[in-house]
Amino acid sequence: MEFNYLIDKINSCPFSMSPFKHLEIMNFLDPKHFEEIVQSPQVNLSRSNSDLELLDKLATAEFEPIYFPGTTENIDSYLSWHAGKSKHTNVETCEGVGMTFRLAENQKGIIGELTDFLNSADFLTCIADKLEIELRLTYTDNGLQKYLDGYEISPHPDIRKKALTYMLNVNPDSKSEDQAYHTHYMEFVPEMKYVLEYWKYNIKDDRCWVPWAWCDSKKRQTKNNSIV
Repeated sequence: MEFNYLIDKINSCPFSMSPFKHLEIMNFLDPKHFEEIVQSPQVNLSRSNSDLELLDKLATAEFEPIYFPGTTENIDSYLSWHAGKSKHTNVETCEGVGMTFRLAENQKGIIGELTDFLNSADFLTCIADKLEIELRLTYTDNGLQKYLDGYEISPHPDIRKKALTYMLNVNPDSKSEDQAYHTHYMEFVPEMKYVLEYWKYNIKDDRCWVPWAWCDSKKRQTKNNSIV
């Protein structure tokens, strides 16, 4: 399988410990593969002049709106907010009103080949072994997603039932690394670290979103073709 080199990259990658234990790999995909992916018609949509035109292009490319924290599935609600007819007022812990679109099952060319690999037993076993997870106790949910303006979630850890999250930046915009929409990796400010201790010793209580002011950003995942 032509993507097997990704397993070697994961196996050889040392853990980063700040702000918490994780893997971070730059230039994850081979440059040829990455360029082919970002130039594929299902990823590199042409520029739109309106929200409705963009939504039509997403549908034509076989993206479907899905439920995702920080977004809405309701197109009318999104359009109303984006037109300034309704307000999104951030509170201390908040969800945005963007939209999340996931590429449907009819994935073409290299996109389909990569998806098949990421769902393969070889890849799933690799990441489970690396993070010391019992694969037999898990299920997987992944996909190629596009997020529209307005997507936001307050700082949060994963819920307890989620064993592992990975995110690969695949952005066709050559200036994407300069944009402000990237994921923050954070830790509690000193006076709020007691929350971490509470979560550590009260494992029957799920972990929740917290206010932005409770955390400091230690880094952002801005690099295209990077995975955490």
